[in-house]
Formats: sequence, structure tokens, C-alpha cells
Amino acid sequence: MRSDPLAANMARLLSTALVLAATLPAAGLLDVLESTSTSSLALAAASGVVGQAIGDTLYLLTLKLADVSVSVALTSTYPLFSVIASLALGEPVALRAVVGALAIVSGMPLVTGVRRSSRVSMLGAVVAVVTAAVWSLSILLLDLALPGASSSLVRNSMAINTVRVLAAAIAVTPPVVLKRKAMASLSAREWALLLSAGLVAIGAGWVFLGVGLVKAGALVAVPLSSTTPLFSALAGRAVFRERLTPQFTAGAALIVAGSCLVSA
Repeated sequence: MRSDPLAANMARLLSTALVLAATLPAAGLLDVLESTSTSSLALAAASGVVGQAIGDTLYLLTLKLADVSVSVALTSTYPLFSVIASLALGEPVALRAVVGALAIVSGMPLVTGVRRSSRVSMLGAVVAVVTAAVWSLSILLLDLALPGASSSLVRNSMAINTVRVLAAAIAVTPPVVLKRKAMASLSAREWALLLSAGLVAIGAGWVFLGVGLVKAGALVAVPLSSTTPLFSALAGRAVFRERLTPQFTAGAALIVAGSCLVSA
């Protein structure tokens, strides 16, 4: 897809928000929202604005300032901010969780193929790390929002996530005016792809993350959620039959080992 990345992200967010909003009555989620506290709804909305409206936009800026491999590796460090936040709040943090998070983050540059010759500016590195911090804050807000509804865990997570996406869509609506020509130039196929990606990533993906936060806790769910580049790389190698390098294998081993530590 050669479309304007910011316009594409707006299209993905807006189309996904419309579909999720339309499914609220059919999925019986309106009752869930009615039973959800105002504070939880506010936290969910803040999580969406911070994570999708601000965080994803910063990530797109990172992609312009650095190679994709560098951007993915640096932004995947967001679990470390969750560990730092837990330590700052005085919450108990197991040593294995810290070691596991460090192992996962260390494996990302190897999996994504970061090289010394990779393009990255100081500004790009700073924006990437800020993106990671913003995403971590978004997940923290989601974690705080989830206990506020009295419903089944999955339906609760679905309702809360719909609020997140709707809030993010509203937040990006003003900039849409500036990108209206780029969005209008998107083909029907591109809209379909963006909607599909949105439903999978910011739809189902964040619902499962919400369930994971409640069931396993942030110190387990967040590091495991950061292993996305590993699965993307494996899928790419399966589709394009790329050779598995020693560097990739070592990175994958670190990620798997780290995942085992944080989930033990």
C-alpha cells in the first residue's frame, strides 16, 4: 500500500470505530456500558486517545525517521515502562519478570534485523522511545478501566475496547480535514484491507489484551504482547520462504525464554 500513512491510519481507525459501534447493540454490549462506572469509561476513552490517536501517530512518525526494523525494535521496549511504573508505584515485581522483560526486549533487534547500517536519527530514536512510553501508558489506563464493569470478562473487555476506539476516532476527526484528499484517494480494496487490519489489531487484539491484563496481570500480559514482531517475522518467512539466520534464531530464543519467565 503506497497511500499516505497518516491518512491510512485515520481510515483504519474511523472505519473500525464505525463497525465496532454498529455491533454494540447486536452483541448486547449496551447493557455492559450502562453498568460500567463513569470513571472506567473515562479511563477507557483516555486509553484510546493516548494509545491509538497519539501513540500510533508517533509510531508513523518514527517510521519516517528510522528504518522499519529499528522502529519496531525500539517501540517494542514498552514492557520496560510497565516494569518501571510498577516499581515506582511500590508494587511487588518478581526478579524473573524483570529478567524476562529484558530478554524479550533484547531479542527484538535480532528478530527485526537491526544492523549497524540501519537508518536512524537521534530524533527518530527519541520519538520511538516516547512511542513505547505512550503505548505503555495506554495499556496502564486500560488495566485501570477494566475492573469498573460488572459483566463477563470478555464482554466487559469488548465494551471497554469499543469505547477506546470510538474515543480515538473522535480525537483524530479534526486532522481528517487536512487529509481528506489522501483518504478520498484510497481504493475500495485499500479500505477493505485497512478495515480488516483494524478489526484484527485494535479490535480483537486489544480485547484479548484486556482479558490477559485481568487474568494474568500487566507484568505478564504486557511483555507477552510485545512479541508481535516475532510472529510477524515468522509469518513473513513462511510466506516469502526467507532463510532463518542465526541472528533471527538467537533473537527468537531470547523472546521465547523471556516469555516463559514472565508467564511462569
